[in-house]
Amino acid sequence: MTPELAPYVDQLWFASSGGGGGIERVLPTGAMHLVIRLDAPLVVLAGDTPSNVGHAILGGARASFYERDTATASRAVGAMLRPGAAQAFLGIPASELAHRHTPLDDVVPSREIASLRDELAASTSPLRVFERFLAQRLRSAALAAPVAEMLDMLGSGSTVAAAVGRTGFSHRACVAMFGAAVGLGPKAYARVRRFQRALTSSEPLARVAIANGYADQAHLCRDFAELAGISPSAHRRLALASRSTSRPSA
Repeated sequence: MTPELAPYVDQLWFASSGGGGGIERVLPTGAMHLVIRLDAPLVVLAGDTPSNVGHAILGGARASFYERDTATASRAVGAMLRPGAAQAFLGIPASELAHRHTPLDDVVPSREIASLRDELAASTSPLRVFERFLAQRLRSAALAAPVAEMLDMLGSGSTVAAAVGRTGFSHRACVAMFGAAVGLGPKAYARVRRFQRALTSSEPLARVAIANGYADQAHLCRDFAELAGISPSAHRRLALASRSTSRPSA
């Protein structure tokens, strides 16, 4: 990845996924994703009603899981974006894209997306093509210092009150700045990051709960039910079964 993109892009990836997989549960990360699918479109499941989101998608930061149809194979190139990227690449606050999938042509000219998909499909180095696309759209949009400070503190487990207090700004001002850069409010972001830390541990659940700031194991289980739609034990069983077939988010 080029140095100019590094402040705004956490990860670039190319993958061939799906095909006979049925339904996949995608857990919240607190990050925004930009994905270009070269074959089958993204189909998100909402209740019993599938929603065809399209081939070029912005997956906003979210604080709950969603499910997608993986029955049809599709190649895709994408980026997990850092806070501030929505403003840097698209000129809009991340809060306007949060909690949903947005067709990219809602915010980028359709002809630009069509040209990108054609070039990606024909290229033997799709990541380089995608990287060039992002670099061409990049505008200067430095992350506000208070937001950067709050991200560091919340990412390491600090409370929202402590993170806000360190900035010297009012709670209302911090929430507005943070939401525009991240997409989620500080409280929701901190909750998702705590959940993500708990996901990576194989320790007994009671120990995981205490180590990650939950009141007790019951609190951890309630958070899992709301954010993942399943229990921690069920997640561990599913993760073990699918460890070799994990896919990037849309």
